[in-house]
Amino acid sequence: MIAALLALALPAAARQSDDKPRVGAGLSFLHDEGETAVGVAVDVAKPIRSMTNSSLSLVGDVGINKFNGFTVFSLLGGPRITWTSDAKVHPYAQFLVGLEHCCEENAFTLQPGGGIDYMYNEKMAIRAAIDFRIARYGGQNFNETRFWFGVSTKLGSN
Repeated sequence: MIAALLALALPAAARQSDDKPRVGAGLSFLHDEGETAVGVAVDVAKPIRSMTNSSLSLVGDVGINKFNGFTVFSLLGGPRITWTSDAKVHPYAQFLVGLEHCCEENAFTLQPGGGIDYMYNEKMAIRAAIDFRIARYGGQNFNETRFWFGVSTKLGSN
């Protein structure tokens, strides 16, 4: 489904979208197996298709969270749809895939999630997000939840 969505959107991207990328960064809380780790989350979303009240973007997401005794690093990417019909509130949903690294092991990871950008002005927004991550280590799934709070800003001049 993701491949079909991107196949339809990518040919239009070059001729339709001149939107600037948006970078988000903030404090993250990754909950796994009864413990919560504090860390940082950073993402970059490049719009590839504008629609009437929404836009489709490709997202790259990096996260680092430190538990007691170990660190979890994630590198994910995928599509995001952002609804833009309200001037101040821009909710989004995304489905990211990639890798999580912990304790000298890599795990294939799926991460559906979403968030809200509350527009402070044309370029800057306050962001709150939640992600539901499934990381597969050694044939076993680990369900994690990540909350993060921070800011996002549009790169470049308007």
